[in-house]
Amino acid sequence: MSAYSQIFDRFEQKSPFAVLVRSILQRLLPPEQLDSLFEQTAEKQYQRDLLFSSLMTLMLEVVLKSSPSVHHSYQRHQDDVGVTVKAVYNKLDNLEPNIAAELVRHSVRQLRPLQRVMRAEAPPLLPGYRVRIIDGNKFSGTEHRLKGTREHQASPLPGQALAILDPRYRMFIDMIPCEDGHAQERSLFPQLEPLIAKKDLWIADRNFATLDLMVTIASKGACFLMRQHGALQTWTDESEEMYVGKTETGYVHEQRISVINPKTDESMTLRRIRLVLFEPTRDGETEIVLLTNLSKKAASARVCCDLYRDRWSIEGAFLEMTQCLACEIDTLCYPKAAIFAFCLAAMLYNAVALMKSTIAAVHGEEALDNMSWYYAYTETHSVWSGMTIALPFEFWSRRFDGMTDREFCGYLKALTGKINMSKFAKSRRGPKKKVTKTYDPKVNHVSTFKILQERKNKEK
Repeated sequence: MSAYSQIFDRFEQKSPFAVLVRSILQRLLPPEQLDSLFEQTAEKQYQRDLLFSSLMTLMLEVVLKSSPSVHHSYQRHQDDVGVTVKAVYNKLDNLEPNIAAELVRHSVRQLRPLQRVMRAEAPPLLPGYRVRIIDGNKFSGTEHRLKGTREHQASPLPGQALAILDPRYRMFIDMIPCEDGHAQERSLFPQLEPLIAKKDLWIADRNFATLDLMVTIASKGACFLMRQHGALQTWTDESEEMYVGKTETGYVHEQRISVINPKTDESMTLRRIRLVLFEPTRDGETEIVLLTNLSKKAASARVCCDLYRDRWSIEGAFLEMTQCLACEIDTLCYPKAAIFAFCLAAMLYNAVALMKSTIAAVHGEEALDNMSWYYAYTETHSVWSGMTIALPFEFWSRRFDGMTDREFCGYLKALTGKINMSKFAKSRRGPKKKVTKTYDPKVNHVSTFKILQERKNKEK
């Protein structure tokens, strides 16, 4: 093992980020535990010749972008997998969505104790409340590979999912998958009810602002902060709207209103907070209206506006999964396979969230804010295949499986200290200047060379 140890030391020195990802996944995805998770969660599927852990090995390379496709990954591991490529695709095509969602929950159960040991949680957004940010993600259209989709010009949508993010742990804590890419997000709301607990604060966009969902959340002893949907036009004013100050983005007005509970015909009192923006949004909107059942003592109107801005953290998570991981694979056309890829990307995002907490603990929150995760993921993509060849699974297992949580966290912190943060610094640019574009319907293209020459002549 001394030769492997020397190779491992070189990877630690040259690419500590990639080693961090691999060591966390070793802790998170031991094969025996994955196969046991499949057996406990699966309702119809079973393991015979192809183990769930083997399928995870193939898909992990694809989602990490170290392999361009499932077929390519299969060719690299054909001898280890031991079944035909058709058997692999059949397994993917029939993988139950709840198994994929359980992977996300499993990652939270495994990673949260490590964050607690390191005391690396982010500060709570609102003291006294467990904040939950929820948003839906419809998967991008796939290629027209399946019979029945080839006759349609429109892109086939392989599914969607409701994702729930815990901003304190920077992790997706649950997924509600749906195979129907055309289904309304609101048809999935009943599956949210078991996840709502007392002292939760659910932050969501206007698509979630239905009276049914707001009443359900309030009945559980939880709170909500949602943008008002245009369909909600009927309420009773209980106070006049008053100006209460301003935030970084606009002027804040507040009033109390009452709405009728559609289930009991009883009234529910809410706070209606209107933020008049200094600058219109990209869609030309000049104001944002929020509804909440939070008390003023718990959160002022300006605090509520700032909390709603934090909703964009889940949009940032989706963007990171799209740009840095292959969360939506256009060649995986079957809905169950697409859901599996998306949930696996969410699980990997959670693994990287542990690294983010470690970096914040070692280098500080400012270093974390200035870090380009695109650069970090790119280094991992380039190193992953070589690291897999140079260091066999048995080496990783012997090195990390026997560690206690405290020992493993100590290792993560020590290795994080070796990261040269300047290698992953964001390339920041100034604000874009507004430019008036000329349009000539007779001109379809221009010469970049000529434009640059004209610019040089003008500058002279």
